[in-house]
Amino acid sequence: MGEELAIPISEELYLAPLMGESPAYPVYTPTDPGLHLVRVLARGRTTHYDAVVWEPSEDYDITITPVSSDPGRQTTGDDGLYRS
Repeated sequence: MGEELAIPISEELYLAPLMGESPAYPVYTPTDPGLHLVRVLARGRTTHYDAVVWEPSEDYDITITPVSSDPGRQTTGDDGLYRS
């Protein structure tokens, strides 16, 4: 399953860890401030739906790409393999 959405990015984006475990660190720095397409694809979200798990059961692929116009929000794929 996945979602993509264009958002304006003008400065570094930081990863904020859960529960304040460690300081946030930059994960993306735009070469040119402006509109960027952010695509998040997820796999394994239904494997342990509504259950307590002790090991990670989900994988994510996050892509950020500069764009010149907003293509609109889109939902892509399903909970199988990553799709592009």
